[in-house]
Amino acid sequence: MEYNDKNPLRIFEAFGGYGSQSLALKRLRESFPEFCYKIVGYCDIDQAPISAYMALHSGENIINYGDITTIMYRPFTSSEHVL
Repeated sequence: MEYNDKNPLRIFEAFGGYGSQSLALKRLRESFPEFCYKIVGYCDIDQAPISAYMALHSGENIINYGDITTIMYRPFTSSEHVL
């Protein structure tokens, strides 16, 4: 599967903390501009990491889904790939 602007790699940060995974992806994209991804959301319930995530990712409009046990599961289609 090739990831590009029309078909980015979609990432959900479970137990996101301050978002180290997405920060690493930002650094990776600096070196490899053709690398395309989209953070589709994260989940965390602790206010301190949520505040840090919001500060580090301000303006990105990433949704915090909160408590992971309340997220409704939906099977992915063959065209969806989420890591």
